[in-house]
Amino acid sequence: MSSRSDSPTLTVTAADAGTEVFVIDGDMRMRARGRGSLTTTELPAGIYTVRAVAGGRVDEQLVALRPGATCPVSFKPVVFPSPAPLDATASTLEYHAEFAERASRNVLARPGRGSWMFVQARAWSPPDQRAVKTNPVQGLMLRTASGNDVFDFSTVPADLFPDDALKDPCAGGCVEIDPGLFRLDWAEPGRERLALTVATMPGWQAQVFLLHNSDRSGTSMCGAAIAYTQARDPGEDAPHFIRNNPDLRLSELARTGLVDGRQVLSDEVIDQILHGKVRDPMLGLFGAHLLLLKAETEIETRQQFNNALPEIVKNLRHLFGPGNPDVEALALLLKEPGAAPRFPIPPTLRRSWGIILQATLDQPDIVPRGSIAAEVAGRLHAGEPWLVWPAWPFRSGTEAVRYSAQTSCQDELIDRYLELYGPGTDPAAPLDKQVPQLVRALGLPRGQVE
Repeated sequence: MSSRSDSPTLTVTAADAGTEVFVIDGDMRMRARGRGSLTTTELPAGIYTVRAVAGGRVDEQLVALRPGATCPVSFKPVVFPSPAPLDATASTLEYHAEFAERASRNVLARPGRGSWMFVQARAWSPPDQRAVKTNPVQGLMLRTASGNDVFDFSTVPADLFPDDALKDPCAGGCVEIDPGLFRLDWAEPGRERLALTVATMPGWQAQVFLLHNSDRSGTSMCGAAIAYTQARDPGEDAPHFIRNNPDLRLSELARTGLVDGRQVLSDEVIDQILHGKVRDPMLGLFGAHLLLLKAETEIETRQQFNNALPEIVKNLRHLFGPGNPDVEALALLLKEPGAAPRFPIPPTLRRSWGIILQATLDQPDIVPRGSIAAEVAGRLHAGEPWLVWPAWPFRSGTEAVRYSAQTSCQDELIDRYLELYGPGTDPAAPLDKQVPQLVRALGLPRGQVE
């Protein structure tokens, strides 16, 4: 038997704090794992496969561990797909990154003051495939949370590259707006108009990246990337996109972790989140939900999360400002004294909506009846991490019109209730014992279920 001093040492360093590391032996068994990095002396000498996993993509290295020796392994950034034209991502094109850097600096309109929103939509197709030469932002509108028009992104500059059949088009622009809650409404060609809540904060530029795949599979808004930056050079009119921004890259890895239901952030990043030291708004929000996801199955993590939640909420309120529905959804878990916040506007994250729905079991009035949040409940598009919902039609371009009686929530609720409980069930019967199950199964606030 070999002594402890003969044990090999394996050290693995990934390029990102959002990269998972796995060590696999010759029998395809996982022998060790970590996030961001890994050091172990628990493995016997032998041949192993070391995997770095980020954003659904995998890099591998074969290593030989020898008795008493140290084996260092390092990985370059894993190339994963992202709607944002970041360095070392699978769908980034150089001219799209240049467009984002240029257009994010150029303020096209000022319907407000104090914060900015930059939107880029772009197409991506394989290198040998002809590009689809349509305007990627056609039909994209920025509206207030209540539905009033703010800016029509269909009017912004578009690079269609008509003289190059293989170049994928991109378009977008930056507008200065008042801090607050907004929604992006988008009707992609041949699809229904969808909406997504986006917050803006004083001094920050909200950045939304939308990507069309060549086969038009999926919905671009459901796969969007959202980021925030304060980075600007002296004398510049607005903050701007940075293609090698490590915070945005880490935030994108956290987003893909939420999509896959996996906590992917390193212990160092988690420690920053727990102690309120994260300075990137989306990373802080994603990280809180990744911790909560892990806490659902691990008692120790649950206790750690509960103890740190006041500091997490305090930091997120500082970053997002008062009244942000995603932050206040997390605050519901604190059960703070006084009146609970109300949620007339849908949050940005689907997981925030899940917390709000659960809270309506004890506080049904936190989602006001007749509000936008109440009206879109039950009509949400599937998928993580965003809460994407069908946008209402508009009268005179400004006034929101509620759904007609033919598509009323009551009729849909009855149909779905019968699907859950069988055709022999009377939908008008008392539902006291079934309300919690219905809230969770139907995705509706308690007030609407009742």
